[in-house]
Amino acid sequence: MNGTTYKRCGCRDPQTGRQLNGACPKLKNRGHGRYGYVARIPTSGGEWQLRRAVSEYKRDAVAELEQVSRLLDLARGDDHLAALIGDMIRDKTLRGGALPTTEEVDRRLGAGRDLERSMTTGEWLDEWFAGKNDLRRTTRRYYASNIRVYLKPRLGDIPLDRLRVAHLTAMFEWIEATNHSRRRPVGRATMLQIRGTLRSSLSDAVREGLVTRNVAKDVRLPSGKKTKARVWTAARIAAFDAECRRRAEEGHAKRTRHRKQPIQVTFKEWSTTPRPSPVMVWTPAQTNVFLTTARQDRLYALYHLIAHRGLRRGEAVGLPWTEVDFEEGTITVSTQIVQVGWDTEEGEPKTDSGARTVLLDADTIEVLGAHRAAQLAERAEWGDLWTDTGKVFTREDGTALHPETATLRFERLAFRAGLPPIRLHDLRHVAATVLLAATHDLKLVQELLGHSTITLAGNTYTTVLPEVARAAAEGVARLIRTAVPDPAVTTVLPPEPPRAVETIKARRERPGQKGSRLSESNRRPAAYKAAALTG
Repeated sequence: MNGTTYKRCGCRDPQTGRQLNGACPKLKNRGHGRYGYVARIPTSGGEWQLRRAVSEYKRDAVAELEQVSRLLDLARGDDHLAALIGDMIRDKTLRGGALPTTEEVDRRLGAGRDLERSMTTGEWLDEWFAGKNDLRRTTRRYYASNIRVYLKPRLGDIPLDRLRVAHLTAMFEWIEATNHSRRRPVGRATMLQIRGTLRSSLSDAVREGLVTRNVAKDVRLPSGKKTKARVWTAARIAAFDAECRRRAEEGHAKRTRHRKQPIQVTFKEWSTTPRPSPVMVWTPAQTNVFLTTARQDRLYALYHLIAHRGLRRGEAVGLPWTEVDFEEGTITVSTQIVQVGWDTEEGEPKTDSGARTVLLDADTIEVLGAHRAAQLAERAEWGDLWTDTGKVFTREDGTALHPETATLRFERLAFRAGLPPIRLHDLRHVAATVLLAATHDLKLVQELLGHSTITLAGNTYTTVLPEVARAAAEGVARLIRTAVPDPAVTTVLPPEPPRAVETIKARRERPGQKGSRLSESNRRPAAYKAAALTG
């Protein structure tokens, strides 16, 4: 490429009226005229002259001319690619537009590669996601969200084969830097999901030969901390109630102004007050209070089943009557209804271990039998308007029960019972905790909850109840206290030699000894010497 800069203005000759351009004597003055450049670039139709006025500063014209040179250098001696780049420069600047960036040229033309066009990361993500037809709706939903919100805006324009760990690190740093402006900040678990989405797509890109390395595997992120479940103890309930009361007083002052009305904690204040942990567990006594309060509710059997047998919400809502065996006293978990946004999707359990047969206790069998009788009465009342879905838990007209309806009803019942709040999913946690306290068999807890590993059951869904921990502590103390020593293995140790400090004190107290008090500078050496003598 041949190019040079120039300076021109729009002044005209007063006699002829012609434009002076570069011959204007005022061009020597700073601020008069504009600098530009002219360059001859190759195009598919032959050599073409690019002429552009830039600004009143020469450095701007020089920088843009150097940018043209860098763009053409991307061809690396390939005349065909150089002509394609020249066409792109001409098309973008003919109507006064800005020069294309290096990334735009590299993305559209694949300059410097054997291929004529390089696929960008955004294009690959779209192509990869469109071909993932075997994903569950929930998985597709968060894959699509990660690609749309995070991956494409930050990595979409980068050529796929030039994606580096530094690009991914910069993306996660940007996410953390902008967390303060988000309605829901992005946590560590979500960052791991974002990296997992990109990692899965790049694994397929490696298999197809588009890239040789999966850079997402080399990105280091802080591991997401697992939420620690806590039990609602008396002290925690007292602190929670005090905060609820304080919020109620603030809300009462805003709502009633000068009217004297009794202060009452509303459901909104109760449900939005911070809890000691996102995962809270009721004690068996608190669970009993809830079930007693909910006994007259039409979904009582659902909450009883989750609290006693630890079913997931989707598994309980999607349970059909055909999988309930009253004679054997079992239910078989073979389907579930999950929530995707507000829509629902019915399908098989997420894992093979989720499909399981659960043994029922006599109380749960009786509760399900009473629920069956109540549902048949509702069916007779609705008559032809009844919708037969075959589900155990339905709406009044037989239609499928939305999972969120079960959650909202549960929260209202817990508030009415005067209990501290927990999530409906935490009832499953209660079942695991009580079962572990009753049997001390972690393998049984794993099979009941349908977990793939015993570690997941132990780390996530079991919490030591205070009374169980106290009983264990008393048991250890009682065992040590009542243990009888064995004379055959008991030995009498010789007396312990005096310590160095005690030896020094004894020397100071000897009568007639000069220098009984050691100076500050001699104390440490004397102590070391005494220790050596007594040792």
